[in-house]
Amino acid sequence: MMDKSAVRAKTQAMGTHLLFSLLLVLVGFALLLMWYPAWLFWSDGGIQVLWLLVGVDLILGPALTFVVYNPTKSVRERILDLSLIILIQLGAFGYGMYQAYDQRSLTVWYDDTFDLAAPCPAAWYRRAEKPVPNVSPTQINRFRANLSMPERLQQIEMIKQQSAPCVLSSHLEAVSPQNLTVTSSAEVIKSLPLNQQNEIDSDDNVLVFTGRYQQVLLVLDEYYQVNHYYYVPD
Repeated sequence: MMDKSAVRAKTQAMGTHLLFSLLLVLVGFALLLMWYPAWLFWSDGGIQVLWLLVGVDLILGPALTFVVYNPTKSVRERILDLSLIILIQLGAFGYGMYQAYDQRSLTVWYDDTFDLAAPCPAAWYRRAEKPVPNVSPTQINRFRANLSMPERLQQIEMIKQQSAPCVLSSHLEAVSPQNLTVTSSAEVIKSLPLNQQNEIDSDDNVLVFTGRYQQVLLVLDEYYQVNHYYYVPD
């Protein structure tokens, strides 16, 4: 059984590491809010990456420090032990943030044949060997392609396989009243809590966005920009 002085030394080392880990998580959180703004944070992967950061960096890192730290070791040995833990932690943090950056949605594409709105991350562009567009992460674009109905159905299957339907066409066109027809989405609205249903007017333009983790009902203003949004219950 460890004596009180050893436990106190371990606790102090864990506390110091916890402060470092907290700073790391806050930096990651700020980057995630920048890469996954507005409704994308909850529906398209931002919150999932944040929980991963909390688990690995805020919990596992300090816990390893408490287990490994030994005040009876030499200063050199303690530095080597803690350096190894921090390197592993930074490696996990870097890998997680790279994946979050790589999978962030650069555009939201819309197919007016099937009334589909879905994310289009950077990885899809590389799979299709097309240039990554320089647009706002939350900009909605209309996917324009001269496809037959069977080809469109095949396109839907490509979405499920995380292919690159959003870049099969050579250009994406920004949403406007002239090139986007939005549906009433009556069934989706009915699934919302009653107080949220009452906030949506019958003449509002609404669009259902299907993120990788959750659906969101987007309410567009007269300029077809997102005015507000509601998360659709599972």
